[in-house]
Amino acid sequence: METVRAVIDAKEDIYLNPTKRNLTVLFSDIRNFTTKCEKLPAEKIVMYLNEYFTEMVEVIFSHEGTVNKFVGDMIVAMFGAPSEVADREKKAIETAIDMQRRIRGMSVGWIADNFLTGIGISSGEVVVGNIGSPQHMDYTAIGDEVNIASRLQSMAQGGQILVSDRVYSATKDMFEFRKIGCVIVKGKKKSVETFEVIYGK
Repeated sequence: METVRAVIDAKEDIYLNPTKRNLTVLFSDIRNFTTKCEKLPAEKIVMYLNEYFTEMVEVIFSHEGTVNKFVGDMIVAMFGAPSEVADREKKAIETAIDMQRRIRGMSVGWIADNFLTGIGISSGEVVVGNIGSPQHMDYTAIGDEVNIASRLQSMAQGGQILVSDRVYSATKDMFEFRKIGCVIVKGKKKSVETFEVIYGK
């Protein structure tokens, strides 16, 4: 549905066949979600997740992002596909900051108190398009930058936003950062320099 909306709203030609594109990828995941929800009834968990997803998707759309998919409690968003987005690294970081702040201000107190998310952002060339089988196709992105964003997200603590060196280089004059160091990503020989976005919580 999010991809459909992006296609409808786009003002230029959009190619859904697999193609190489430069884009920014954002992964967001709730820390210790299973542990925090184990004492809640399933219906309550679903209600809280839907409330959370609704707020987060609104934030992503407001910064011209596209929600690629939900995986459990994880959100994957793209900036630059299926339609082009100017200043995509800047908008991805603004999205991440707004997502973190929105959680803290949510009207459902249990969510505000228990949903602590880690966010990872990477940027570069990936393959995007309809990928799958004739029975089921998903518009998605694959490539090193997707793996890097996922790895950074898995490292991030609750409330933390980690970005790759490419995202840092594109936005270093726009935000405050703290250098974390080099991170090894599975399948890559070269390590990735990582930075934390410093923002007022």
